Amino acid sequence: MKKLFLVGLSAIALAACGSTNEQESAPSEASASTDEVSSETSEQDNSSSELGKRSNPVPFGETGTVETTAFDDESNTVEGTLDITLSNLVRGEEAYNQLVEWNEFNAEAPEGQEWVIFDADVVYNSDNADVPYLISGFVAVDSTGAEVQQNEYAFTPNEIVATEIYAGGETTGSYAIVAPTGEDILLKYTDGMTDAFFSAE
Repeated sequence: MKKLFLVGLSAIALAACGSTNEQESAPSEASASTDEVSSETSEQDNSSSELGKRSNPVPFGETGTVETTAFDDESNTVEGTLDITLSNLVRGEEAYNQLVEWNEFNAEAPEGQEWVIFDADVVYNSDNADVPYLISGFVAVDSTGAEVQQNEYAFTPNEIVATEIYAGGETTGSYAIVAPTGEDILLKYTDGMTDAFFSAE
């Protein structure tokens, strides 16, 4: 009888230990599950960042859509969008040689800077067929996040800055801007009301 009684106590003790271990492992499993959910949420937040923001620039060669505002003769707003696709980017000596080929009076970039030239294909979409949108320009944004002052001008043969475009219209033109030599940059389209960022690589 004593042996049976001792065996019974041992079984109860083992069962109790097993229950305690299961209870201790439960919070650990719950914590792991919470970490996985947090990681998934963070990835979703990053992937859902609006395309065209500085944190999520439009990849070079892909089309970015930019919301725009035009104004009629009575200063009423006309909403629309631009579909912008960049291509044919060159910079540095190659860019300067191209500028001189276009116009011998195009000057070298200031010290510490280089010319960046690229093409932009622009399509304007709007429900208003009568009010045009005035195409604006690009600036470089350096690796610190600062805009690069554009104090130099270079002639390009098919410049489209300040060109009017109507709903359904499409045009392609060249841009020439300065940027820090050899530095990673973003290309920022800005019309004073709306900005959109594009990768330069």
